[in-house]
Amino acid sequence: RTLTHPPSQIRGDTRPAMSPDGRSLAFVRINGSLLDLWLLLLGKGFQPQGEPKQLPIGGMSVSSVTLMPDSQELVLSVQSPGTNRLYRMASSDETPRLIPGVGGAYPAVSLQGHRLAYSVGTQDTNIWKVDLNAKSAGLDGGLSSTFRDVFPQYSPDGKRVTFYSNRAGNL
Repeated sequence: RTLTHPPSQIRGDTRPAMSPDGRSLAFVRINGSLLDLWLLLLGKGFQPQGEPKQLPIGGMSVSSVTLMPDSQELVLSVQSPGTNRLYRMASSDETPRLIPGVGGAYPAVSLQGHRLAYSVGTQDTNIWKVDLNAKSAGLDGGLSSTFRDVFPQYSPDGKRVTFYSNRAGNL
């Protein structure tokens, strides 16, 4: 059954996180280009208790959220240039506090409350070759590195490949 009912001008609610005690649901509400943080109190049988409450996050855009084992604090991933940053805040209208030294998305906290797991995305783009004359289309080696290698083009004689890379530290 539906637990949240965003207004018609809102694009929707996403990324739900149930509190360990089952008494609240944190979620992200898509409001134009902003991703706002909301909290819905739940009663017996996970029935909504009133309307959800928007938590004050100072204009930041939340990409994901989880709740601490005590169900009183949240860990949220906030979009920022480069990498997402992780913050911690009380569910009772407290200003989010940066968790120093970590950045990522999709946080998860162990039920004991002393371990935090999160995702950090990287991109490793390589160039692969396929022999189109072969009876089966298997890979025929490639140009692989730990750097970005993209936009391959064969030389007119077909013996060389030129490509865009940041192998030398510059594009």
